[in-house]
Amino acid sequence: MRSRDYGIAYAEVLSILEQVPREYYEKVPMELYKLFNENQKRGYFFEYDPKKSLDEQNVSPLAKSIIAILYEDYWDETLNELKICLIK
Repeated sequence: MRSRDYGIAYAEVLSILEQVPREYYEKVPMELYKLFNENQKRGYFFEYDPKKSLDEQNVSPLAKSIIAILYEDYWDETLNELKICLIK
């Protein structure tokens, strides 16, 4: 994976995160927003439309993977509760 690919993915992820409900937005650590913002590809414009699927908008596979990781780590309460039980 080239750094350009990551820059595009980070820009797409930031655009998507701007559209998620506030309760989900706030669950993602600020350090990740900082990482995405500092490393996004400058000049690359992506506007996420929440009425369309990611596939309909040509979201990069890497951005989809990052969103899936955010879902698993911060948004899926059932999965997070299971992780806590397994760690104890």
